[in-house]
Amino acid sequence: MTNIICTNVQVQNCMMKEAKIMILLFVLGSLFLGLGILAVKQPDLWIFKRTGREEITDSDIAFTKLRGLVCLIAGAIFIIAWLLRLIL
Repeated sequence: MTNIICTNVQVQNCMMKEAKIMILLFVLGSLFLGLGILAVKQPDLWIFKRTGREEITDSDIAFTKLRGLVCLIAGAIFIIAWLLRLIL
């Protein structure tokens, strides 16, 4: 009887860890996707400006868009990993 209780507790702990991982994957994926979309659509926002610079050059805008694209890809990977864990 004791083995069954221990096994149930271990299963519950495992399920809680799995749920936390899934929540983390979804939140990180959503954050990266949102930041990537924002960087691609509006690269001249104050969030993406470098400190100590008054003006933004064309190379800064291109670099910010590139970083936004990388964030989009990372967010998509996190969301795909979340979906795969959800399905499988």
